[in-house]
Amino acid sequence: MKKGKIRITALFTVFLMCVTMIPSAVFAEGEHVHTMEYVEKVEATCQNSGMEAHYHCTDPECDKLFLDKDGTQETDGQDLIIPIKDHDWDDGVVEREASAAQPGLYKFTCKNCGATYTEEYEYIEPPETTPSAKKFSADGYKVQFKEKVGKKPQSFLDKAKVDHIWIKAGKKQIKVIWKVTDSMKILDGIIILRKTGKETLYKEVKRVSLKKNVDGYLKWDPKSSFTDKTAKKKNTPYSYIAVAYYDEGDTTYISHFSDWAAGQTTASKLKNAYKATISKKSVSLQYKGKATLKLKIKNAKKVYNSKNIRWYSDNKKVAKVNSKGVVTATGVGKTVIRGRLSSGYDFTSKVSVVGAFKPAEPKLKVDVASNTSITLIWNKVKYATSYDLYQSNDGVHWKSPVRVKATSKKVTGLSKGHRYTFYVVARNDNNGYTAVSKNSNVVNQKAVIKRRPTTVSGFPKSKSLTSGTPLILTLKISSPDSRKASLQMLNGKKWITQKTVTLPAGAGTTTVKLRFPDKWWGKTTSWRLVIPQDNTSEAYTSGTLTIKGLRVYQNPSKYIQIKDSINSHGYSYYVSKVLVNSTSTRTQHVEALINTANKYKGDTYVNGRAGAPGKGIDNAGLIIEACYGAGIDLWPISPVTRPADTIERIMNSKLQFITDKQPDAGSDDYKGVYRGDLIFFQTGKNKIGHVAIYLGLGKIIHASQVTGKVETTTLKTLLNKNGKYKYKVEGAYRLFVY
Repeated sequence: MKKGKIRITALFTVFLMCVTMIPSAVFAEGEHVHTMEYVEKVEATCQNSGMEAHYHCTDPECDKLFLDKDGTQETDGQDLIIPIKDHDWDDGVVEREASAAQPGLYKFTCKNCGATYTEEYEYIEPPETTPSAKKFSADGYKVQFKEKVGKKPQSFLDKAKVDHIWIKAGKKQIKVIWKVTDSMKILDGIIILRKTGKETLYKEVKRVSLKKNVDGYLKWDPKSSFTDKTAKKKNTPYSYIAVAYYDEGDTTYISHFSDWAAGQTTASKLKNAYKATISKKSVSLQYKGKATLKLKIKNAKKVYNSKNIRWYSDNKKVAKVNSKGVVTATGVGKTVIRGRLSSGYDFTSKVSVVGAFKPAEPKLKVDVASNTSITLIWNKVKYATSYDLYQSNDGVHWKSPVRVKATSKKVTGLSKGHRYTFYVVARNDNNGYTAVSKNSNVVNQKAVIKRRPTTVSGFPKSKSLTSGTPLILTLKISSPDSRKASLQMLNGKKWITQKTVTLPAGAGTTTVKLRFPDKWWGKTTSWRLVIPQDNTSEAYTSGTLTIKGLRVYQNPSKYIQIKDSINSHGYSYYVSKVLVNSTSTRTQHVEALINTANKYKGDTYVNGRAGAPGKGIDNAGLIIEACYGAGIDLWPISPVTRPADTIERIMNSKLQFITDKQPDAGSDDYKGVYRGDLIFFQTGKNKIGHVAIYLGLGKIIHASQVTGKVETTTLKTLLNKNGKYKYKVEGAYRLFVY
């Protein structure tokens, strides 16, 4: 019958005997009045198609079909047809045995309708190498039977063969198990063969009959296991195969051999593997796709033959599997992949294969536009091999799609100011199969200038960093477009460009490493990033980044703070040059203190003086100027604000107390006091009147009123009761805290 609208007369011819009429109903359609007749549903069979229930206008001038009695839902009849059901064929019976003269004949019957069909099968000569023998090779095995057997390959025997066996080991025995199916009813029994240890020959150990004599008749006895009580040698592996047999006359014929199963008794050192998990219980593939399956055995290192895993496919036309568990889709459909342990146990994964996976729906947007072009971009979706871009100039009529491999397309030759409409469809073309996604969202855009936005992430609002280290920010910049970005620092109220960076090309998001100039060291500065606009991308100005440059070395907050420069606080007096900066270490600060003091070495002691080297200086002045050189301001103590108790005031300023312990008389060093620490002395009764800078190894530098000059000497000299000083240590204090 030709495809197209089915005439009502034809439908009535097919279903006339099945239609039940109900009283006519009359309905109006414009000027025409329908005379409705209800047609009941007819189920489909294996022989004929069926039909859904519907209504029919019996007026010959109308002759229309409807889904409802009101006559508002007309149908052409195609959607009413219920397709013919498939036959449900049985396993078939042999109607004629095959012979050398003619092929055999199988007869199959439909379980639903009783229809039959026949199928020929070829006669196959028994292999010449195994005409009734006790010992031979077959199916890759070397076998030996107790009595002669022959091979007589026939299709019904192949269907009744033992698919595979598995074992369950006891302490001094091994149980061999197989699955019994209805197709095995034609068999007389199962023969179990075994090889022991390193033997290569499988020898018959048991024939298990599947038939028993009941009241003089042979009836099927579906045994499914055999316990081998002779397999009891400790630490000895036993391997088993099974073969189905049937007797014909004086000859026993066998089918193909099963797969092997192996193990050893539980009295052995290693356990048999009965439990495992398969890595994927189900796998979805597209044609020629691949997946890897693995069997994971608990405590695999302690299991007998754990590495010997075999893989099988129930239908190689859908998917095949190699010895490493790699599954390859070979056709469309479903199958089961089996991973088999040495013990014969199966673990399965269901495999479903389609021609091509359906891609996800892409998301479309306008990237940039000009007066004559529009650039569109969309996300890359899984399984897509290409994309079809559709364009409409009026939103109604669509041009033939343009095939695009990438995820963007520049549409040119457009009219300025005109609005255009687009959508995109993802395609998956896979080895002759094709699957397409749903249509993307629809976008509209005029042919006018539209720049893409510029975004920057990774430019923080604040940052604290130790001076002397590089400051590098990793930024993600969209639409860099080879533009020149300016890194600017705030100077007063004006932004000054400190560095220009050429950004990478392209419209996507790019990672850029931005290294700052070292002008932020040792102070607090403000920065921003400025990217100018171009023909395709908008301009960008970041927020303000405040950088606090931390010193490499800085005393804790409760102690005197280190500075990069010293001012005179409104007074006109000499200030030693600061010899350190924000990147100086504690050791460098100590050395700056001592180096500044050494500039005065040999200078005349002048009471109340704290001038430049060579101009004269006193004890307190030497300490003040040395501190200036190391970046410490003792303010409010200065060369011009010096009361009589200046040395005591220095001691009581924010210094870290170390010890008031007197040095050992015979020691060359002052235990616990280090180079750069200050030692304060009592010069009279409870009067703190002198201070020195400790140099280490028992030496000091000080401005001595006794000798009248700045000198280096030993600590013992000042503490000698018989000497010219006779001072006593009040305590040791630290300028630069560890």
